[in-house]
Amino acid sequence: MTGSLFQYERYGYVNDHAVWLIQASSPISQMKQLQLAIDSKVFIMMQDQDIVSVKEAYRIAKDYPIILNPIGIWSPMSGLVMTVVSFWERRKDLQGLSFTVATAEVYLY
Repeated sequence: MTGSLFQYERYGYVNDHAVWLIQASSPISQMKQLQLAIDSKVFIMMQDQDIVSVKEAYRIAKDYPIILNPIGIWSPMSGLVMTVVSFWERRKDLQGLSFTVATAEVYLY
């Protein structure tokens, strides 16, 4: 994995609107220091012989582990086959994350 992703992460570009496609053999060990957000668009390609699996990488929250979610596979026989499940449907499990929310009443005349 190149150092460029880590350089951009320092400026917040990993969690911005950028889309990253990375080829890696052991992505968790190579990416564990990155602060990926739940809306990160980081995709990992891993090759095993002539099959390439595509996974998305994100974290539920800062101190949570990186999740690698399989979203597609490529082979010479079938080409690229991607999941039809939507982005947020794939990431809807917040794994028990607790967060604070607030509401405010607004009175319209």
